[in-house]
Amino acid sequence: AVGAGIGHDVATLAELGPVCPVARVLLRFELQALHFLGHLPAFDQCAACGTPIPQRGRAPFALLDGGALCPDCRPGRRQIVLARVEVLRTLAAMATADDWK
Repeated sequence: AVGAGIGHDVATLAELGPVCPVARVLLRFELQALHFLGHLPAFDQCAACGTPIPQRGRAPFALLDGGALCPDCRPGRRQIVLARVEVLRTLAAMATADDWK
């Protein structure tokens, strides 16, 4: 549906102002745009096999392969960073949050 994301566009613009944490607002907007377009990376399950990502520590995050990876799917992948799972959970929450506060 064309224009389905317009509410988020308006909310983003309304939130931007002189006292606004611009980086947070823009990150949330970008994550929600990726979600809306179907390109949101996998944050809580392996992007390759769907196995849940552990809830503690760090997880490999494949920049070219769609998100977090489990230990079995990690070997042989390139462009990997280790991300704290708390950060991955925060990104996932920001990507799907309906409240823009």
